[in-house]
Amino acid sequence: MVYSSEEQAYQDLVDGKLDVLTRIPAEKLGSFEKELGSRALTKPGGSIMEITIPANDANFRGEAGRLRRRALSMAIDREGMARDIFHGMVLPATGFVAPLDGSIPPTPEGADVLTYQPEKARELWEQAEKLEPFDGIFSISYNTDGGHKTWIDAVAKQLSDTLGVPAEGHEFATLKDLRQEVIARHLTGAFRTIWQAEFPEESTFLVPLYASYSSENESGFNSSEYDELLKKAGQAKSREEAQKHYTEAQGLLLEKMPAIPLWTTKTFCAFGEDIVPAGYTWKPTPNYYLIHRA
Repeated sequence: MVYSSEEQAYQDLVDGKLDVLTRIPAEKLGSFEKELGSRALTKPGGSIMEITIPANDANFRGEAGRLRRRALSMAIDREGMARDIFHGMVLPATGFVAPLDGSIPPTPEGADVLTYQPEKARELWEQAEKLEPFDGIFSISYNTDGGHKTWIDAVAKQLSDTLGVPAEGHEFATLKDLRQEVIARHLTGAFRTIWQAEFPEESTFLVPLYASYSSENESGFNSSEYDELLKKAGQAKSREEAQKHYTEAQGLLLEKMPAIPLWTTKTFCAFGEDIVPAGYTWKPTPNYYLIHRA
């Protein structure tokens, strides 16, 4: 069954009309485990939420753009939002990859840009303004059918309050509508991006999203140095050697900030009263083939 509302899907689960639910409404994140007890499962997930800023955005080119990207990142209180909005159901990002098979990859150099530093953020923004004044409104496009409005509004308010820049969410009714505009490269402002790992290695994030040769690189980031690090990682003789190059590649991303990593998700799943809960795959998604009625 396909639902247009996460709230209705959750209510159907509670009412015994739905067997398995893998998306929990934002307003239920702080209470669903208590309400459902052993029928609720959580685990660090293999996806990361980001705000992508296209390379062709005039406000974010050159040195002024680099400073602004870093300022925006430091103006966002990820820990506060993880606690107050998501009730601990997301983890503040420490890089450009999500936990893989439940473990967090090494933190790259420069990851402090992902921490809340409002004074430093204002300083960087002021430096950028001296080079080239910001023009217009910083908009973040998102789909309203995915429960994103609350955190988008909170991020926009923090950016406005901290940096003095007009910021607001730009609504699209559905994910399909948003993705059509992103793929067509019609958006001039930033947009929310979430990426789910396809296999348990850093390259599942770093190659498709930021390699210059990737058709899924929607930020427009282009760096031969970055591509070379990915190549070295792919040719590495050991997992440790590959991870070293991937960590260096993340360091380059943290310097240039083609996107602003926000948080990595926890996976949550809820089961109907007469359903025997199953564990997770590495992704993690429920082991659907193990799910059965009691």
